[in-house]
Amino acid sequence: MKDLKSQFKPTPERFLYNIEQSIAEAESGVKAKRRRAPIKLIAVIAALIVAIPVGVFAAGRLSGMNVTEVGNYAVKFEIDPEAVKSSPKYVKFTVTAPNGYKSSGFGDGTVFTREDNDEAFVGFLLTRPEGGDTDDDLMMNITNKEEREINGRAVLFADDAGYAETKGESMLRYAVYFEPDVNILVTCIYSSSVDREDVAEFISESSVSEGTKGDHTEYQLPFKLDDEDKNSIKEMLENFSINYELINEGEYLSDQNNEKVKFAVGNFRYTDNVKDFKKADFTFEDSYSKHIAKDGSLIPQKRETWKHGDGINSIDELEKTEYINQKLLLIDVTYRNTGTAVADIFPDFNCGAVYLDKLGEKLVNNPDESRLGGINCYVQNSGKQEEFSLEAGDTRTVTIGFMIDEDLMDKTYIMFSSIFSSDDDFSNITFKAVKVDG
Repeated sequence: MKDLKSQFKPTPERFLYNIEQSIAEAESGVKAKRRRAPIKLIAVIAALIVAIPVGVFAAGRLSGMNVTEVGNYAVKFEIDPEAVKSSPKYVKFTVTAPNGYKSSGFGDGTVFTREDNDEAFVGFLLTRPEGGDTDDDLMMNITNKEEREINGRAVLFADDAGYAETKGESMLRYAVYFEPDVNILVTCIYSSSVDREDVAEFISESSVSEGTKGDHTEYQLPFKLDDEDKNSIKEMLENFSINYELINEGEYLSDQNNEKVKFAVGNFRYTDNVKDFKKADFTFEDSYSKHIAKDGSLIPQKRETWKHGDGINSIDELEKTEYINQKLLLIDVTYRNTGTAVADIFPDFNCGAVYLDKLGEKLVNNPDESRLGGINCYVQNSGKQEEFSLEAGDTRTVTIGFMIDEDLMDKTYIMFSSIFSSDDDFSNITFKAVKVDG
């Protein structure tokens, strides 16, 4: 993430993405989604680069390409192998941003944000298509398709219906066109807050031509899993399991980032009023006032229950909306530096609050994606929230807080997500967890 440009390399990231989604499916029991549109800009850019199928889709009247609808919400495309020719080794993508937009500084000048809203973005992804039927030729959750001609190009616009966890600002939209002279497929990915007419203006002021070694734009090469890769993933998923090993409150563990740092959690307690707490110790992704009332009481938060679709014949449907009373779960995390050098501590990275259900003798993640866990929102006595330094031999106790749904208090555990063990093929993972009794 520190060097997004390196993420354009095609094969490793795509393969790892497929693995990640397969693991998510195995863990949650919910059908894996091909793309999870994130909220934050940088995460969106990363998803743009690694998560969009190489072939994407193309308008039916584009030379050498055919598009067909699959079910109600999917699009399948095929490229005539005879229409595929060699792409230049280097290509150059150029575009002039319309008024009101600026370069984000990411993606070789291919990602832009609106001047009045940094999360309203427009990004371009270049891929070299391959002929014939491919594994990645199906785009799901597609609605509101429209075909336009822009400067002699056939452009297909389509919206992603989104998933339950990505409704709103983070929903993605697409505009796809083909540059036959250089055999490059251009996919414009933009946020739902961007007007389609602005995207059309972007496209009208764009071009892809042959570039040079010193002046070019990266494009993705065709990629698909071979039979060996598929068999490896299949075997891994057949044997995949996630286990939660219960440990005792106060038991010391080693920080995976620094084995000389030991930490333990304890002193669990709940509160529903924070009027005596320092406002500066809270962090929320949205705003403090959406969670804390002026009198210090906790504001009930919206929880949505969704019926998940398959993206082909059905899409996610909202079944129920509730406003759930909140509790602030406070835990003490005691850090001990047993080494001989100063150690940097990241207090909110060691543990998280999760809701777990009993399945026989096992603990399992709640399959309802709207209830994955409590929100980490409070860090006190760390000096500053992001990190602090701990001298050799010193000990410090930090209080961390999580917003918990009141009706799920009895299912709340503290999980140590950075502390796990696995066998050689990573098909069995064990997390440490402590039951919260507060």
